[in-house]
Order: sequence, then C-alpha cells, then structure tokens
Amino acid sequence: MKKVLLISMSILIFSCQSNKSESKKDTAQSNIEKSIKPNLNNPESYEFVKLTLIDSTSYSDNIESRIEMFKTSLDRQKDLKESESVLYNSEDLKMYDRYLISIDSIKKEMGTKGNDAAAYTYIFEMRSNNAFGAKVKQEFYVQTTPEQEVLNVTEDKGGLYSTPNGFPGYDEMINNK
Repeated sequence: MKKVLLISMSILIFSCQSNKSESKKDTAQSNIEKSIKPNLNNPESYEFVKLTLIDSTSYSDNIESRIEMFKTSLDRQKDLKESESVLYNSEDLKMYDRYLISIDSIKKEMGTKGNDAAAYTYIFEMRSNNAFGAKVKQEFYVQTTPEQEVLNVTEDKGGLYSTPNGFPGYDEMINNK
C-alpha cells in the first residue's frame, strides 16, 4: 500500500511540474507569435514548427556581468584621471563607485533568489510564405522574461543580449544616479 501511495504521489508531483513547464512554454509560444506574426510577409500563412528552450540566465549572471561592466568603466575613468585627460569626469568616477556599492547591497539582499532565472533563451522555428509566395522555414533566437514576455527576437545568435532583463533593483539604481 505504501509503495502504491508513494508511486501515485511521485506521478502527481511529476505531472504538476510537467504541466507548469508546458504552461510556460505555451505562454512563451503565444507571446513570441504575437511578436513575430505582424512582421511576416504573409501572416495568414504562418505555421508553428517547434519551440526549444536552449538556455537560461540567472539574476546572479546578470549581477556579475554588470559588476564587471562598472568595474571596467571605473578603471577607465581612473586611467583617464591618472593621464590627466580632458575626458576624465570625476562625477562618472563617483557614479560608477556608487553603482558598485548598490549592486553589492542588492546582491546580498537577493540571497538565494539570485539563482532564479532572469531570462530564458529559446529557438523558435516556424514556416510562412516569403515575399515570392514560397513557404520557407525560419528560425529565431528569442529571449524572454521569467513571465515569458518577449525581450529580444533575432535571427542571428550574435544578436542575443548577454545580460537580458537585469535584476531586481537595477532599473531603480540606474534611474536614481
């Protein structure tokens, strides 16, 4: 009896997780279609082929990337100051320093939430008629928020954002200079 109950519970838990994953994928597909279809030569000819999750970016990934970016900018300003360059700006130096302090504070506040996904990257495959009326298969790289809102659509992998979607508190920090 215990084995049957344990197996039943395992199946239920797995199916709930699978349904949740499918629901996210369905939402992503719907949002991607809304983003892409209006730009097609013949939207009525659209046919969905496949949506494949290929990557995710965590908030920690985005935090580390921003830290590196601001450290590089801070170092550049320090170099300009040392070379007595007319491009040196003491306000920029202070600003980058404040950003680094703020990011460190945000990072500590986030704790384990930093491991949560900040964005997902998919390959979206579809078919539609081109300008000559021929049905062609197209492939797009698409980045979404955790809620599956489209952030970026590109046919070229090089067009992907390295740090999509920032992290909680980032926009407020930037806007409060």
